[in-house]
Amino acid sequence: MKMTKARLWGLIMTLVLLVPLGINLLIGLPQDCLPFPVVGNGDSWLSFWASYLCAAATLIMVIYTSGALKQNREQLEEMKRQWKEEHRARLVFSIAFEQGLYVLKIANVGMEPAYNIKLKFSDVFIDSLLANATKEIYRRLNEKSFFIEGKGIKYFYISSQYGDASVTFCRTNESFSSEEKNKWIDEFRNVAIEIRGSYCDEYEVNETLKLDDFLIMSLVINDDLTNNIEDIRKGMVVKNTQFYPIQKSLDMIAKKLSQGLTCKIDNND
Repeated sequence: MKMTKARLWGLIMTLVLLVPLGINLLIGLPQDCLPFPVVGNGDSWLSFWASYLCAAATLIMVIYTSGALKQNREQLEEMKRQWKEEHRARLVFSIAFEQGLYVLKIANVGMEPAYNIKLKFSDVFIDSLLANATKEIYRRLNEKSFFIEGKGIKYFYISSQYGDASVTFCRTNESFSSEEKNKWIDEFRNVAIEIRGSYCDEYEVNETLKLDDFLIMSLVINDDLTNNIEDIRKGMVVKNTQFYPIQKSLDMIAKKLSQGLTCKIDNND
């Protein structure tokens, strides 16, 4: 059976106490009963055992203090590790629908900034994109690093939404009809978006996404938190149509009161 730390300390303390008692019994026996001669008398041995017990107690305290310091150091290191893990930069990749566009969403959900972000997109993904202008965006990302602040988000264009509208890229002079765009989305939705890389010089990125994983028909699926935030945002900008009638009524009441007060003053005069 494996000896626990408490049992080990108990054994050490027992030996420290019993060894002097055992030797004291041996010293008290007649010399002819002992197989070896005993050096010194009782007074010298009493002085020796006093020094021995003090030294043993000091040694035990040194060992105990050393163990306590080691344990405190380990606890401190664990607390530092947990704090860093809770606050460190952490990138989350997803497909989002923003302002009529399908975009690659890179969110830093950590408190600390994500710096020196270096991403490599697979050639299969880049070659599958509809427009040369879009392909150029991701090829440039393969060659540069970027930064996302704590709780920050960056969006990278993939395509306009599924529908009747055509799409035009002025810089590269490319135009695609709605039929061409919709056909491309139908074919692209199952293409793997492979992302490899690193950030903060210590964390790795190894992600594989598909547009189809985030779509129901042509609608992007959002999580509950995103939906709730969007509802709050819309609620903050909705025009309050009841405000004007209420304000108008208050103005009319104030005007009537003012007119009545004026008439009363005139009559008193």
